[in-house]
Amino acid sequence: MSISAYSYLLFDGALLHDIALRDRILEAPDIRLLYEDEGPQAARVGPLLLPACQSVVQLMNQLSAGNPDVMFGYGVLRGSVPMEQVLQHLQQLRFIHAGSGKRYHFRFADGRAFSNVWLTLSSEQRRAVLGPVQAWHHHDMAGRECCARQDPVRSARSCDSLPLHLQPEQWHRMLKATRVGELFLAASRANHRIPAQGTSGQRLDWAAQVHERLQRLQVHDVAVKISAVLVVWQTAAQVLHDDRFEAALRQASRSGDVSGILAFGPASSTQGAS
Repeated sequence: MSISAYSYLLFDGALLHDIALRDRILEAPDIRLLYEDEGPQAARVGPLLLPACQSVVQLMNQLSAGNPDVMFGYGVLRGSVPMEQVLQHLQQLRFIHAGSGKRYHFRFADGRAFSNVWLTLSSEQRRAVLGPVQAWHHHDMAGRECCARQDPVRSARSCDSLPLHLQPEQWHRMLKATRVGELFLAASRANHRIPAQGTSGQRLDWAAQVHERLQRLQVHDVAVKISAVLVVWQTAAQVLHDDRFEAALRQASRSGDVSGILAFGPASSTQGAS
């Protein structure tokens, strides 16, 4: 990520709590804390906004290489308006509203959360979410650098206003993406010896296919889920076309023994989900 005029750095304070740089960020004289009105603790772990600095961007890129989780905790916003206008806009994004009347915090500074919501939105909602931001750079669950951009063509429909309201089907898609992301992350962190196949984006897609299969089979055991994803990754999803693999999933769900699933992995595999 590079910077230009009217570029701003957006941090998720909670995701960056383990890096020393966060203290430097919090001490910056032009820092803006989006949850400052909710108390000092919430302010420190909530979204943080400050003018972009090339040296900080470069440092964050370096930290991401050593700690992949860091990449989800920062992004670059580009626009053509002063920071105070961007700040006012972001404060309107702090909550997502449901049809039931409830509202939920929107962790838009976490690239994974932003991506999951963004993919569910209509074009009008996307325009409303971006507001004065012309380009919102972030990393999705697979670690891919993404950019949400303003659509230069305005729809004839009236623009959806903020705060953001999601329809039931949008909630369903967002929650599904979140659960797939959690499964992807758990499998990525599991203790396994056999390397996974494919790119991170392909592995995320394969995890989504496993999630669909497990939902249909009503498999809820976490170890079974992770083991299934690991074997699918190790075989480049080939086992998903094997009826015997589905039978092994059913058996493991009943017994809790994942050895039948792992048997579909490479012959030298002795790994398990942990």
